[in-house]
Amino acid sequence: MIHLKSFTRILFCLTLLFFITATAVFAANPDESTPIRRIGYETLTAKQKTIYEQLVKGIEKNEKEIHLQPSAAVSDAELAMSMIYNDYPEFFWLDGGAIFWSSGKKVISLEPTCLDISDQQEAMDQAIDEILSGMPSSADTDYKKALYLHDALISWAEYDWDGNAYDQSPYSALVLRSTVCAGYTRAYQLLLNKVGISSWHVGGTSGGGAHAWNQVWIGDQCVYTD
Repeated sequence: MIHLKSFTRILFCLTLLFFITATAVFAANPDESTPIRRIGYETLTAKQKTIYEQLVKGIEKNEKEIHLQPSAAVSDAELAMSMIYNDYPEFFWLDGGAIFWSSGKKVISLEPTCLDISDQQEAMDQAIDEILSGMPSSADTDYKKALYLHDALISWAEYDWDGNAYDQSPYSALVLRSTVCAGYTRAYQLLLNKVGISSWHVGGTSGGGAHAWNQVWIGDQCVYTD
């Protein structure tokens, strides 16, 4: 989650860029019942949300081809798939793309395209558990939890200056322990979600190059971290 500049090492620090009022309020100390916001989903139309929900159910069931009822416009199906990719870091094997099957101008089914790591759930769980087990009892607020997870992730994974085939997935950060900004971002999002803190992967540019960072909800405020 850091833009490449002329640094000799990665400085990955929690930065409060600005605050905005979030549309939902969460307790400072969430418990297991705290709902995780799926920010991409919230931006969709009712029709697009229906597509999104069907796709999530299909992915959770490991369906290779997911049928849509009713059929959908290509643009709506593409947008729904894109939002899922940014909302669900736990689907770490997705690469964000899909093969669309259509009838006329409508998509009737699609096949999410995947990385060859769908069998790595146990390795992912072990890495997540190890990081979470190190959280001190003093991390008793969302801010302290977010800060601990941020620092723990930076210590856990090194920046991969050359990149690798999985560096857009949290798998690269958590299991391979070598990643780039997108891998850090999605891994951080996944860890935050595990402790009841909502986060979203944001993609954009910085300094003329592609970059990724997080939106994190601390209490009733949205914080941008990089």
